[in-house]
Amino acid sequence: MDTETSSDTVTGTRTSGSATADTRDASALDPRDVAAATAELQTDTTAESSPQTPSPTTEIVAEEPTLVPVDGETPKEPDGTDISTPPTDLVVAPGTKPDIETRPLAHTTSGSPSTTTTTPEASTPESPEPSTSEVAEDSPIAPEIEQAHQPVSPPPPPRVHRSNPIAGLIAIPVAAVVAVPAVISKVISAIMSPLLAPGTPAAPPFLWNVLTWAVREIQNTFFNRRPQVVAQTIDLSLDAGQVSGPISFGGFDPDGNPVTYTVSTPAHGVLTVDQQTGQFTYTLTDPGYTGTDQFTVTISDAGPHLHGLHGYVTNHSSSAVITLNITTSNHAPIAVPDSVTTDWNTPVTFSVTDNDSDPDGDPLTVISYTDPAHGTLFHHGDGTFTYTPNVDFYGEDEFTYTISDEYGLAAATKSTFTVIRGQIHLQAEDDEVTLEEDSTTTIEVLANDTEGDTGGVHIVAVTSPANGTVTLNADNTLTYQPAADYNGEDSFSYTVIDAAGNTSTATVSLTITPVNDAPVVISAPTVTMDEDGVASGIVTAVDADVDDTLTYSIGSPPQHGVVVIDGVTGAFTYIPNLDHNGVDSFGVSVTDSAGESTTVIVSVTIHPVDDPPPTSTTTVVLLEDGTATGDLVPIKVDADGEHVMLHSIDGHAVASTGLTTITTQHGVLTVSSDGHFTYTPNANSTETDALTYEVIDVAGNRSTSTITFHIQPVNDAPVAFDDVYTPASPPVLIGMHSVTFTGNVLNNDSDVDTPRSALTAVLVGQPTSSQVLGLDLDGIEHFELRDDGSFEITGLVLGSLIGLITPVTWTFTYQVSDGEAFSDVATATIRWV
Repeated sequence: MDTETSSDTVTGTRTSGSATADTRDASALDPRDVAAATAELQTDTTAESSPQTPSPTTEIVAEEPTLVPVDGETPKEPDGTDISTPPTDLVVAPGTKPDIETRPLAHTTSGSPSTTTTTPEASTPESPEPSTSEVAEDSPIAPEIEQAHQPVSPPPPPRVHRSNPIAGLIAIPVAAVVAVPAVISKVISAIMSPLLAPGTPAAPPFLWNVLTWAVREIQNTFFNRRPQVVAQTIDLSLDAGQVSGPISFGGFDPDGNPVTYTVSTPAHGVLTVDQQTGQFTYTLTDPGYTGTDQFTVTISDAGPHLHGLHGYVTNHSSSAVITLNITTSNHAPIAVPDSVTTDWNTPVTFSVTDNDSDPDGDPLTVISYTDPAHGTLFHHGDGTFTYTPNVDFYGEDEFTYTISDEYGLAAATKSTFTVIRGQIHLQAEDDEVTLEEDSTTTIEVLANDTEGDTGGVHIVAVTSPANGTVTLNADNTLTYQPAADYNGEDSFSYTVIDAAGNTSTATVSLTITPVNDAPVVISAPTVTMDEDGVASGIVTAVDADVDDTLTYSIGSPPQHGVVVIDGVTGAFTYIPNLDHNGVDSFGVSVTDSAGESTTVIVSVTIHPVDDPPPTSTTTVVLLEDGTATGDLVPIKVDADGEHVMLHSIDGHAVASTGLTTITTQHGVLTVSSDGHFTYTPNANSTETDALTYEVIDVAGNRSTSTITFHIQPVNDAPVAFDDVYTPASPPVLIGMHSVTFTGNVLNNDSDVDTPRSALTAVLVGQPTSSQVLGLDLDGIEHFELRDDGSFEITGLVLGSLIGLITPVTWTFTYQVSDGEAFSDVATATIRWV
């Protein structure tokens, strides 16, 4: 057959590991497309036998759909269109190649698939040789298809679902099954045609699309792809028993099938797998382990599949090695107590770190230690010590040391020494004793002596101290008493002997500390004095401590007087309470520089005397025009029990009986001999009266006192007097006329405490007019009374036949005010005559 075949290249690209699963439903194929495919198959033989003009072919890049798992439902477009039917009407304009995206599913941590886009080059129909196509593993190849005469938009990318073999069989369209043999024949013809002769395409585009769809359905249904997992290296910081956080295996299944994880056992820990989340946790079980641990994880899918030869070859699981880099935290070292034994008076060298350890193997260093109680300790710097027990010490001793690793973690423990006793000899040890001046102390000198192995130790001799005495007691104690008032240093020695006759001598050193001596009062007077007098004296004291300074003060005050004392000399002055007689006392304290004090009581005897009557100064305040009463002799009996009476006032004798009236400068005073008085100031007086008076007791003793009367002013109301005015009649004609009169009502009014210029006139009653010729005429036309008392009045009058005003009277009433009080009501009268 003489035909031309296009040499355009067909290329398909798919990301490794992604799956292509077409979810198109066979029932969704348009019957018209199936009928068209059948018709083309029936006429294909004729087309092949007839020579045709070569038509340009178009290279198609097959699209790999994005894996979008859905639960077995037929996917829909957003407008509800069923997209499970394979494309039947993809048409490309002559001489062009479409750009079709290939969207393989790639596993990422975010769950978003990666996208690869492939754009084919323009076709080259002149080349008779076919170009080589590079096709990724398992990727379908879109065959060359015939051009259609009406271009349409490419269909939306197909979606995938989890394959079901039974549904896949049912989904294959009947027309597609019938057309498969013819399609296969056409494919073979298409492949061989470039080698034989130019010719027309083997089959129309629809059949290629049906074949592509069928291949996809078969692949997705019968060829399951294995799940994937990748190797990982993970850093963990754990201590023994600690559990890591959840860690993802990173596995996935390209077909979206459920997967199961199986792990091997790691060497240094335990794994816990969560099948739902695909995560695991690791628990370190090897204490202190640092290094690498590994295990293998195998991922297997669990989907229902009909596995063909491909499935048996590729298997359905994947494995990967998970490597764990494990580090642990630093641990504190372990300090173990040491026990060292030596003979007395024999040093011993030992190492404290030999039995200590560090869980991490870190080098250890001694950073501190304490001193033992019964020996000396020397550290050589490398963890070894030399212990030297005290002379003749035996028994147990100890010290504490602290070790540290190179990271600063430390531990402490205690080391014990056992010093083995040797032979003990008698040894008297020196003693040091401190006591206060003028005190006595008993000393157990044998308490610190070493008795020795023979026993029977007692004191056989004591020397005499230079500044005191010492006594040997029956119980082998010594009693020391310093000389009186001595302070300073003293000493003596004693000798002890044991049962074997061995002796030893020691010295007792004494320190006598000074004590303060209290002052001593050598003179304290007894005071005798008269009532209401003043007594003086001096208290004298000495102190055995010559460097002390003495200070005098009142230690206890007197009950019936007051006393003051000179703090340096001890001189005092005592004043008894007024009119007190009898006995009293007070204490005087003498204090030295050290605060030591001595108190002496000073006794006072007060003789009674005859006292004059008491005096007083009295001030009486009363109001103007008021009256004051009182008593000039409030104390009727004086301190001596004598009756007191009023004797005179301002030189005027007061009668022993009855009342005496005395006229003062500003008033009148009426008094009686018992002191009661009544004082009346002069009218409107606001002055002050000061009077001197004398009282006397029955013994004739007199005293003088004063009394002052302060008269406070009060406001007096103004006094208003009636006013009468008789103005002369002006010449008038017969008939009614208006006349005016002016005056001042305050001209004759007064106020005793307010000047007239400060007074104010206040209208009380409006002016009225009297009858004229028997007629009751209201003739007042205008009236004004001012604050200063001036007024103006205008009224109607009647002119008579003689040319004068017919007599008429105008009146009004008013009061006068001084700002605080008002006068009585006064009347002002104006008579026209």
